[in-house]
Amino acid sequence: MDEETITQLETAWQEEQSRLWRAFKDSLTPEQRALFDAHRRATATLAKLRRWRSDLQRGKPLRGKQVDWPGE
Repeated sequence: MDEETITQLETAWQEEQSRLWRAFKDSLTPEQRALFDAHRRATATLAKLRRWRSDLQRGKPLRGKQVDWPGE
């Protein structure tokens, strides 16, 4: 398999992933969608906080970084 084939396969799988994601989101009730979106925000926020902690531990300054508390 060459690089061009891998790139084509990657593009095809990205399109399939997007299609499946849209189908999944469209299948949710409004309440389920709200819960799912809140869960995704929490997951993204946790990843951001972990990245910031790692940056601090490596001596990188955190300027202008801000995250709301849960429930705000």
